[in-house]
Amino acid sequence: MPPDSAPDADLADVTERTSAAVFEQCRSLIDTAGQACVAVKPQLACFERLGTHGWWALDEVCRAAQRAGLLVVADGKRGDVPVTARAYGQALVGETETPWGSIRGLGADAFLGKPFSPRRLCELVGAIRPGAAPRPA
Repeated sequence: MPPDSAPDADLADVTERTSAAVFEQCRSLIDTAGQACVAVKPQLACFERLGTHGWWALDEVCRAAQRAGLLVVADGKRGDVPVTARAYGQALVGETETPWGSIRGLGADAFLGKPFSPRRLCELVGAIRPGAAPRPA
């Protein structure tokens, strides 16, 4: 996302600014392609990693899609592919880098998930050093 996204958002908070930019990007896509689509499928992990402001952006994206006459299919699979595994790791135990700075995740010490590959999930979220073996549950 380019640093000049959400130019109307005069927001000092990195999380607010990033969430506003995400919403503006999604709204732009809905406005541009919506007439040729039946539905939108927002990936919840990509919004959740932005914290409460990410939930605001998700809500606004869903409302914009519904106003455009689109169905909304919330994609809430947890850690089934690398992009969601990484996003949930950022949301729960890590941080998300943005053009305006880092957004701190929840700060949990650990989390439970159903990974597509336990070793790969741990590597993606930085839970283990590359080359180290994960500990059995």
